[in-house]
Amino acid sequence: MKYLVWLPVLMWAGAACGGGTGVDPNDNNKIPTGFTFETADGTIQSIGWTGAFHGIKGAPKTSFGVRVTTCDASVCQFTGPVAPDPMVDPAQHQRCLYQTSKTCNVDADCPAPTLGAGPAQCVYLYDPPLAEPISSKTPAGMTVIGACALTYIPLHGPGGSASIKGTLNLLSGELNIDQLIVLLELNSVGDGTTAGVCGACMGDPSPYDGKKDGTCMASPVPDPTKVRNDPLHAGDLKCDVNRYGEIPGFNYGYSMDCSPTFNSSLPPTPFSGSFSSSGFKISITDQSPKCVDPSFSGANCFCGTCSNSTAACASDAECNGAQCVASSLPGAGSAASNIPVGGNLCDNGACNWIPSAGIGSCTSAKLGGMTVNCYPSATTGSRDASGNVVSITAPGSAMITENVYYANTASARCTAAGPTPVGNAQVGLPGLTFQKRNFRIIPSYIPGFGQ
Repeated sequence: MKYLVWLPVLMWAGAACGGGTGVDPNDNNKIPTGFTFETADGTIQSIGWTGAFHGIKGAPKTSFGVRVTTCDASVCQFTGPVAPDPMVDPAQHQRCLYQTSKTCNVDADCPAPTLGAGPAQCVYLYDPPLAEPISSKTPAGMTVIGACALTYIPLHGPGGSASIKGTLNLLSGELNIDQLIVLLELNSVGDGTTAGVCGACMGDPSPYDGKKDGTCMASPVPDPTKVRNDPLHAGDLKCDVNRYGEIPGFNYGYSMDCSPTFNSSLPPTPFSGSFSSSGFKISITDQSPKCVDPSFSGANCFCGTCSNSTAACASDAECNGAQCVASSLPGAGSAASNIPVGGNLCDNGACNWIPSAGIGSCTSAKLGGMTVNCYPSATTGSRDASGNVVSITAPGSAMITENVYYANTASARCTAAGPTPVGNAQVGLPGLTFQKRNFRIIPSYIPGFGQ
């Protein structure tokens, strides 16, 4: 599998609360002041209907913190983001979006973007930068490879609300994240190309320790005539490796200290959602948009675009009186920039979906008999060839071991088409984004945590 280039980091955790029963090893009646969430094995993300960006693994050591606000009957409410406990994750994740080597407290601490127009932003980086072999075409028509992406959590949500909020049961470990706002930044230039693979952090002898013992360098790409490098910001010299790539030729150490170039004029892709340890299920219904791709004539698809906007939708009910149409640009007909949405790239739409893993696979005649990843797809209306309603399920779980909580959660939402037709066609947008987030959750009992 690929490593998660995106996905959902954060600062201390908060105010003490009354009531309930804690599980502190030194005081069984003590209530946590906050929690550090750390990515656990099994975390994956799948984006779009083509399967090209499915099964992207969560980066190890990815973490964020939350502060506890109140506790009642052993159920603690929390908000965030705040920095994780430094004993769990010593890296500083609150960074300037347009120069990630620079730490910050507020937007005013950050430089303006070097590409595009817009205000400076101070954010919490979630998944550190990762190089991806995404192909694109230059205005001259030459195919180039290489992109750099990361995910971040804004300091505040809509109207100044918390970007993260939820509850954790101290006795059962049941987790419910009502809101987790995560945004994907890809170093797209804006003309259908990307700025190139991330700079690599070379020579760091002890990754993930918060010590900048490596050096930011242009990545030693497989073929410099076809793969471009993202330019590094001046001054990005020393670095700590925050993650490694897995794809051959792109499997170097990457760091938040080696700043990618992001275009502030292009909107980030949202991967927000709600997550529960109770499990998850989403189905294609009779109200889902009709697929436009001729391979799925007569079948409904998970997602489309509102005919009166560019918003993603799962049914007409989400479009304020307009229709939810399974194409990237409803009304554009067969224009080159309009991507007709299909169910998947599988032969006869048949996808072998494994709920426990949160991923599917199939054979694709369209791609020369290759094995590809996939979502289940309807063949007629909302049902598959066997007459079953098409659904994606993912089991959840929660447990507590030695004062550490473990929660397996999942969620899915429709993602809108992006600014480039080439990217939409590769990824399969508009389309479903499925996330399976597994967490190791460490409570903290530090007074004033997150203040």
